[in-house]
Amino acid sequence: MPTITTTVTSAETCGAVTTVTTTEATPSAPVAVENDLHKLLNDVFADWFAGTLPQTCAKYFSPSYRGLAHCDAIPNSGFKQYDGHAGLLEWLVFLDEEFEWPKFDQTLMSLPNGNVMCVIDYISKGKKTGKVTGELHDIQEISLAADGLIGDWRFNWSNPSAFVEIMQTPMMLVKEAYDLWSVGKLEENAKTVMADDLKILAQADAIPNTGWKEYNGNGAEFSSWLAFLQEFEFPVFTPVFNQLADGRVCVNVTWQLKNKATGSQTGVFEDVHIWTTSGDKITQGKFYMYNQSEMAATLP
Repeated sequence: MPTITTTVTSAETCGAVTTVTTTEATPSAPVAVENDLHKLLNDVFADWFAGTLPQTCAKYFSPSYRGLAHCDAIPNSGFKQYDGHAGLLEWLVFLDEEFEWPKFDQTLMSLPNGNVMCVIDYISKGKKTGKVTGELHDIQEISLAADGLIGDWRFNWSNPSAFVEIMQTPMMLVKEAYDLWSVGKLEENAKTVMADDLKILAQADAIPNTGWKEYNGNGAEFSSWLAFLQEFEFPVFTPVFNQLADGRVCVNVTWQLKNKATGSQTGVFEDVHIWTTSGDKITQGKFYMYNQSEMAATLP
């Protein structure tokens, strides 16, 4: 369990500034606070780190609660809006399943509008990937609802790409497959990244009756696809990964193809690969090849 450091800074009407800082190895009784929202937040953080917030959240959060945790860089993930107690519980499950927090320090500051600004200094580790971010600094704004409980919690992500790198997002899953293929280890790790019902749509109408075709299943046919690719070298192969709004992954590839048997090679051109995932597996890859005549010219 990480050490929790809480700093409360308040500006009184006379202009004096008071700062109270506490550091504790494990959650304990909340520090002295200057308004109800500060007290609620200290209790929330203490219960979250103790692992009891799912059981106690109704004490702190209004039924009308909104958790505004959108992150445009990671669409179709747990970074989204959560409504009510049910939404809050879903958010807590997402955080628990995806991340560990080697460091997590929060500073609470009262705002003129009565809300509280929470500055978070933290390091996050992806549980599924084992990857760790550098130190991150985010700002959150929390407000009370009419019933005196927490109403809105707005998250502002300063470095969303850091989460992309440590999470097993569809884009990172597809990138892992390309990385494995580039070092000749995709076949031995196929069960790790590819679904059993995998479909590879690599048809090239200008090159019939060749290995440019459809392959079904994560077994013998997928192995045949990889073996077919072994007939070529790729003097140029530069993929750029983008996650689409619908959850699919678009890979823009700048590449060059050379047939090992004939020595014939294409020029450098750009194609698009579209990948579909489900859970932590790739289910389909579709290859759009726009210069098939040059590809055909490399064949015997």
